[in-house]
Amino acid sequence: MEKRCAMLVSRVHRFISPLNTRIPVDGDMLPLWKLELYSLNRAFCGALLVALPLLYTMEMWDRPRLLPGWLVVLWMIFGVFLCAAFFLFSGFRKENLKRSVVLDGVTSMGVGIFASAMTLLLIGRYQWGESLDIIARLVALESVPTGMGASVAISQLGGRGAVARSNPASRINPDLRALLATFLGALLFSFNIAPTVEHQVIAQSVGGWHVAGIALFSLITSWLLVFHTRTEGVSGDERVALTDTFSSTIFSYLSALIASYAMLWLFGYLTPGMPLHLQVVHTIILGYAATLGGAAGRILL
Repeated sequence: MEKRCAMLVSRVHRFISPLNTRIPVDGDMLPLWKLELYSLNRAFCGALLVALPLLYTMEMWDRPRLLPGWLVVLWMIFGVFLCAAFFLFSGFRKENLKRSVVLDGVTSMGVGIFASAMTLLLIGRYQWGESLDIIARLVALESVPTGMGASVAISQLGGRGAVARSNPASRINPDLRALLATFLGALLFSFNIAPTVEHQVIAQSVGGWHVAGIALFSLITSWLLVFHTRTEGVSGDERVALTDTFSSTIFSYLSALIASYAMLWLFGYLTPGMPLHLQVVHTIILGYAATLGGAAGRILL
């Protein structure tokens, strides 16, 4: 039994450093647990900075009551993978520190759950006598954007003792890395709009030329931002498929549209019985915001 426990501990330590590990920071040797507290502090602040508008959004309070339970669970699983994906782009890992991006993703979601639950409690979103199922759904859905904010704060803002080094995403195919950064940025940016009813109002009030104009303007904006990343030297020259601005623009816009469609479907705004042309209109309208977020993801990640 003792041997099995020892083997289990050794396997865990292959991926996760013990909390008593000493890390060199500014000439000092600090314990890992203290650095983790610094990271959790950044995560909590980042969660609120990114997601506080959604915590104050009425549609985010109402959607959990309308979505089926399995879809809320799917949101949570989706959130963990999104948070883990942000850590793939972290360029500020601490030396001699083993980390698991999945564990980091789960930790970010945990911070998101705490930040969401506390904020919703303080603003009186829990009604007396309301079922725990509804409260759990509300916190679960809100924890996705707060968890994403936490992961961005930990992975991208760095912190005391952080040192620049190669990030895990550098081992991914350059084209896939660019598309993943675009997709993550599109999701994070469009999250502030997808749960609201404004895109429905817009879809009902615009004509065909408005939709075509939005799509064209989104493409132009995407091209300008992709061009900026290339002139600033952000994009690498080692790509295989996305070797020119035109192809990068098209794929970036398609990634933004896919992210938009996924968000609208997960929030229950797109259903199988909805006419295809309406699904396209809703996706293009949200895709405008997602395009800006995708470009930001390429620049920042």
